[in-house]
Amino acid sequence: FNRQTIEEIQQVLESNQMLEAVTMSHNENRATVAFHIRRGDKILSPKEGKKYSAKKYVEKLKEIIMQNNEKGTCVKIEQCFLATDEPEAVFPELTEALQEDNELVSLLANTTCHYVRIAPTPTLHFFTELYIMIHANYFVGTFSSNLGGLVG
Repeated sequence: FNRQTIEEIQQVLESNQMLEAVTMSHNENRATVAFHIRRGDKILSPKEGKKYSAKKYVEKLKEIIMQNNEKGTCVKIEQCFLATDEPEAVFPELTEALQEDNELVSLLANTTCHYVRIAPTPTLHFFTELYIMIHANYFVGTFSSNLGGLVG
């Protein structure tokens, strides 16, 4: 992104009270995860993509954490971010899935989940979500979506 776009993205993050949460992802003792859970048009057409429950995304996160722990890198997720086209439906589903997994609950103690609620334009909203996904320590999503393809 150019400097002006980064400044606008940071203003959106600040207005959504997320700037500090996004920038803390570079602290080696704390980690962030970004989920991209697509609904809407991508799952209405069988050619576009398959619908995965939030629970499947959480299982993938758990797999990543366990792999890192086996390598001796104990991961503590402190922030999670959600990019979705249906936040009113997906955010509660993701929150519930994160809280249901007893093994993850201890690893996610005091974790805060966020999503971009307000942005001046759809383009800036998309750029803000992309910025978050790029800067998170971990990305959990599908690569069949435009956002997933850009992050991957």
